[in-house]
Amino acid sequence: MGGFFGTVSRRDTVMDVFFGTDYHSHLGTRTAGMAMWSAENGCKRQIHSIANSPFRTRFENDLPEFSGGCGIGCISDTDPQPLLVRSKLGLYAIVTVGVINNAEQLVADCFSDYSLQFMANSKGNVNSTELAAALINEGGSIMDGIRLAQEQVDGSLTVLIMTGPDVTELQQLYQNSITAVENLKNILFSKNELKGKQARELSQLQSSLRKDQTIVNRIDARNGLSLPGSVYMADEELKKRKKEPGEFKWPGFREYARIYSTADIS
Repeated sequence: MGGFFGTVSRRDTVMDVFFGTDYHSHLGTRTAGMAMWSAENGCKRQIHSIANSPFRTRFENDLPEFSGGCGIGCISDTDPQPLLVRSKLGLYAIVTVGVINNAEQLVADCFSDYSLQFMANSKGNVNSTELAAALINEGGSIMDGIRLAQEQVDGSLTVLIMTGPDVTELQQLYQNSITAVENLKNILFSKNELKGKQARELSQLQSSLRKDQTIVNRIDARNGLSLPGSVYMADEELKKRKKEPGEFKWPGFREYARIYSTADIS
């Protein structure tokens, strides 16, 4: 078993991650970890054993070292995590919860590339989170990699990834989603299947995407932003849900991209 917790905000959320992760302490008694990302300090991470001491006791002395509005924490009954991964997809922190039934086969498949290796414990077992990261790194982007991992894993795998702002990817994903929705509308219209309610919903979706895109297009990764651009949402949408901009992702561009960029619209 295990559990994780994550935050994204314009304000510092170290204490949120600390207490949010501690709330999951009943899900594991082996290891725990925290990682925070900030524009000033990059990604900071700590992992401790909680076999003989509770989470709060183990991590309270580390809190002054953390800063930033983007963070993840994990309680694990199996492997130490979160892991910091640097690959062609950039630098990111990853935590996972689940059981990979075909782990040995996936490791063997990875070894077909002789340049790949894994860290192992005394029994030769590979950290499941490291294996998940290796599968994700096969993709052309983190989103693409997650889809590849989902297709290959037999069992269950819940993944939480923390990255810094990749503005180019944000902009491209928004544009892909807007184009995909437009294509879907055109195809439904050509088949005389674009009815009133669906037409309004797709138009509203396009409008929301375009509003969010204008915000993303103004993001400059060099200006010291302390959170990923994925949480930048149109203020109107956030106010409807009584949330502050940057505090909540509803439903973010990644959900739009997942649903509409991969929609079967042929």
